[in-house]
Amino acid sequence: WKVIETPGVRRRHSLLLISARGARVLADWHGDDPRAYVERSHDARDHCWHATHDLEANQFFVAMIMQSRQRKDEGLLVWYGEEHVRAERRTTAREYKSPVPTPDGCGVYLAAGGRILFDLEWDRATESLARLRQKIGSYVGHFEHYRDAELHHVLFVVPTDDREDKLQHTIWRERPRFGHDSCCSFWTTTAYRLRDWGPLGAIWLPVEIRATEAPP
Repeated sequence: WKVIETPGVRRRHSLLLISARGARVLADWHGDDPRAYVERSHDARDHCWHATHDLEANQFFVAMIMQSRQRKDEGLLVWYGEEHVRAERRTTAREYKSPVPTPDGCGVYLAAGGRILFDLEWDRATESLARLRQKIGSYVGHFEHYRDAELHHVLFVVPTDDREDKLQHTIWRERPRFGHDSCCSFWTTTAYRLRDWGPLGAIWLPVEIRATEAPP
């Protein structure tokens, strides 16, 4: 599995994908209709180039589960992957005829007797800031239809401090343009903070605090 990473190409562990025939065997083993299994095998084949991104995003939720084991009466209640969320929000998009945000996962975390709803955006700096502006706009447009939208949190994990500064400023600058009273809450952190302190650490920065002036 050759992966292009600066300054060149290096080889990672082998990446194995289930074939359509293997998917049918698995479906037969479970006594299920093979069509859904085969479709997922095709999706895995078509999106295998994003495997690094997907594995890192999934690891975020695994780390949250592991870290919460040390806390009493807390834990991840629900974890949905990207494909599940995309299918669910397509229905809303057709109803309201608006762009649909497709996060890399979403979850519900139980804490202090309440629920924290969040979407995860795992950023590897492969998208332009213009693309991120479009993504932010789709979140605002989507959650304007929700009561108490500010209680839904969008978590961005970025690779560097510089990327975080630019993202924070982009969200801070763009939000007034949307003109909606009801909006989700945006938070950012870096991959190295996440690695050192875990997803439940005091590592998340709300947009309103960080971006007070344009980055150099």
